[in-house]
Amino acid sequence: MVRKLLIGLFTVTLAAGIFWVLSQRGSKSREADSSSTAVDNGDRVAELEQEVTRMKQELQWLSAKSNMPAQPAAQVVTAPLPAQNQDKTPANTEDPEVTMEKAKQAIAAKFNQLSFAIAREQRDPAWAGSAEKELSTVVRQLQESGMKGATLLNSECKSSMCKVDLAYDSAQTQAQISDSIRSPFFSGGEVRRYEENGQLRSTAYYYRQGYDRPL
Repeated sequence: MVRKLLIGLFTVTLAAGIFWVLSQRGSKSREADSSSTAVDNGDRVAELEQEVTRMKQELQWLSAKSNMPAQPAAQVVTAPLPAQNQDKTPANTEDPEVTMEKAKQAIAAKFNQLSFAIAREQRDPAWAGSAEKELSTVVRQLQESGMKGATLLNSECKSSMCKVDLAYDSAQTQAQISDSIRSPFFSGGEVRRYEENGQLRSTAYYYRQGYDRPL
C-alpha cells in the first residue's frame, strides 16, 4: 500500500515537473530578446531537467521494486544444544546420615556371613589349638608394649579361620590393638569395631595361611 502511494506521489510530481519545464521553454522563446533573463532561465531549465531525469529514475526504481515478489521473513531456527556429559554419573545427593547407615548395614551383613561361615566349619584340633594360643600371646604382648586397656573375651578357631572378641576401656585402645594383631599364623583378617551396652568392643576374623577367604 505504501509503495503504491509513493509511486502515485512521484508520478504526480513528475508530471508537474514536466509541465513546468515545457512552460519555461515557452517562456524562454517569448523572452529571447532579453539576454540576461534568458541566461537565468536557461540555467533554471537545465536544473529542472536534471531534477525531472532523477525523478524518472526513482519512479522506474520504485516501479521495478513494486513488481518484485515479497521476500519471506527470515526464520530463526534454534538447534537443540548437544547434551553435555551424558555418561557422567549423577552427583550423590543422598543424606550423609543415610549413607552412613547403609554402610553400617553392609558391614553388619558381611560379619553375619563370616559368623555363619565359621559356625559351619569343622574344627582342626591341631591348628585351632595352636592358633588360639597364638592370639592370646599376641594380645598379651601388645598390652605389655604399652597398649593397655584391652580384654580378650573370646577366641575360637576352626579349620580355616579364627574369631576373636575384645573389649576396650577407650576408643584409642580399641583402634590401636584391633589394628595391630599380626601373626605368621594368619594371612589377613577383617575387624569390626562397635559399641555394645556402653562398652567398646571389636570382633575380628583372621584367616589361616594358605586358605582362601570364605567371602
